[in-house]
Amino acid sequence: MGDFFQQNLFLISIFYSLSFFVIFFAIVLEREHTANFEFVNAFMYLAGFGLLHGLGDILFVLPHAFSISQTNLAVIFKAAKYFIAGSYIFLYLFGLSVFLDKSSHKIRWVVYVSPIITLVLFIITINPFENVIGTEVIYRLFLGFPSAMLAAMALLKISARFRQLRLKKIVVDFRGAAVSFLLYGIFAGLFFASYPKSILVLGIMPIQLLRALAAIAITFFTIRILAVFKL
Repeated sequence: MGDFFQQNLFLISIFYSLSFFVIFFAIVLEREHTANFEFVNAFMYLAGFGLLHGLGDILFVLPHAFSISQTNLAVIFKAAKYFIAGSYIFLYLFGLSVFLDKSSHKIRWVVYVSPIITLVLFIITINPFENVIGTEVIYRLFLGFPSAMLAAMALLKISARFRQLRLKKIVVDFRGAAVSFLLYGIFAGLFFASYPKSILVLGIMPIQLLRALAAIAITFFTIRILAVFKL
């Protein structure tokens, strides 16, 4: 089974990339028909997360299907890292938009988040620690993982509101989305591999496939949540 997945890693990685575009289009299309609640508006940050993440992953994968010089590959992969790091910033903003009251959004965002984002983007540009710790490790561990955990906690916070209203169905959907982000955070934030590299979990499943399954679960529960608030 592990050999089968390894032999089809390119197709799995394409599937993984496209799963984030599904998140983007699902939210954008559903958002046009939903009520204007504040936390529903926050889901547009998740749309930005899906779009940038999909672009970044596609840039990591597609160049391997063409004959491209090493110089151009380096530029493309650098752009891919910026896209993925940018997607994590949108994911962070989603969590912050839920936890921070509206009047303090801008001030606290500047105080708490800007230095972290600036440092990570600087390291992506010029990594002085390349011989000690890889650039991918830095943006996955210091942006990707905490952003996904914050998003999961934000969804659990929202679910608690609906639990008080005894709306069990939507509570399940919010919790499902939270668990999906928790798993995504583990698979994407703590396993440092992008195509053509991979890590076989339990010696069978490439990490890209587990990330894709988590992304599809996020899409599934997000669509169910937004459907509840359709006009």
